[in-house]
Amino acid sequence: MTTALDTSQIARVTVTAAGHRAEGHELIAAQPGQRICVLGGCLMAAGAVNAAFYSGPLDRQTPLCGLLPMAAHSCVVLGLSPDASIPWLVCEVGDALTLSLDADVLVAGWLIYTRKQENGGA
Repeated sequence: MTTALDTSQIARVTVTAAGHRAEGHELIAAQPGQRICVLGGCLMAAGAVNAAFYSGPLDRQTPLCGLLPMAAHSCVVLGLSPDASIPWLVCEVGDALTLSLDADVLVAGWLIYTRKQENGGA
């Protein structure tokens, strides 16, 4: 059994990630029993890079999207949905939101997110 998104808990996180890391860049920390739901945001790349969002650490290989090729000084914009029940990205229960970069490039911006509490299960 799950509950609806609690839009009263909408939060914003600043993103600053640079370079390739085997474990990725943790953008939003995990919370037990909760899913991270990304509702919008904007990322800008200082140089050419492929980026991807993951649920949890990269070694588990749980991608939330395909590669996002970004040219130098380009942006990826996730526009805010008028319906918060349809997020852009949804992590697995208890996972952090992780960003993978394939080059030594700065990617910065912000994300708007909320958490969805999962009830009655492990």
